[in-house]
Amino acid sequence: MKTAIKFGVYYFIASALATLIQYLINPELLFRPIVSLVVSLLVVATFMILLLKEEKKVVQPLTFGEGIKNTMVMYIIGSFFSIIFAYVLYNFIDPSLIERSIEFAQEIARSTAERVAEIGGLSEVDKVEMLEEMEKQQVDSNPFTLSALLLSWAINIIFPGLVLSLIISAIMKDKKSDQEESLSS
Repeated sequence: MKTAIKFGVYYFIASALATLIQYLINPELLFRPIVSLVVSLLVVATFMILLLKEEKKVVQPLTFGEGIKNTMVMYIIGSFFSIIFAYVLYNFIDPSLIERSIEFAQEIARSTAERVAEIGGLSEVDKVEMLEEMEKQQVDSNPFTLSALLLSWAINIIFPGLVLSLIISAIMKDKKSDQEESLSS
């Protein structure tokens, strides 16, 4: 468990550095879902693999269950501190990021709504009303409040956290552990 906590801190540091690098290169990268997802998945998967390699030195054999337990503890700790870091970045270091993210979301919503209206055959009046309502909802909400970020964190524990944990633990478990588990059943 100590190893999982240690790697949770390492994961947080790497995640915060990746966010800072994106921010310093171009803050708009923070709003590109594909870039953020790829960077995030690479960082978390790397640290889950490193954690289980370290655990294999101590725990013999490393079972699927032990792998899940350790990677989830690592993910929960690292991602929690990453959420706190995001809160500080968006609300204190550069509050203009909130407005930029809302503008980016509005741009995506506008283009999506226009395509939906086009496909659905909505009249121009209906399309304008739909766009106005969407913009109103987005302007009235700050996606970087502590409560919004904590909700996002809770969802992220399942995906990508649990999903990656299951996949990586299944790949990294010792084959001996399968045989011992089936014999004890």
